[in-house]
Amino acid sequence: EGALIALRPWYVIHPEAPLKNLWDIWIGVLIILVCILLPFGICFIDTQGLELPDWWVGLEYAMTSSFILDLVLSFFTAYNDRFNRPVFDLREIARRYLRSFFVLDLIA
Repeated sequence: EGALIALRPWYVIHPEAPLKNLWDIWIGVLIILVCILLPFGICFIDTQGLELPDWWVGLEYAMTSSFILDLVLSFFTAYNDRFNRPVFDLREIARRYLRSFFVLDLIA
């Protein structure tokens, strides 16, 4: 595997990189926040005609930006094949992502 990692281009993210794991935790926290804040905002703020607080708007921008960045980063994140070897080829990474979670990520 050391030889495979040596062949990895600098712009491809290893699937088990510590920063990628932190990023995945960040995205998970944001998903939980969306699950809490979206219904709250729809039920209590939008129906009352209230203006959103500045921190809420800022948080929504941060969440949206993070989700867009996550979508882009998915095209540069290697994956492990069925033999548990990392695949670093961008074309293969894109093909796999487009066939799996891309549409769901784009809609979300």
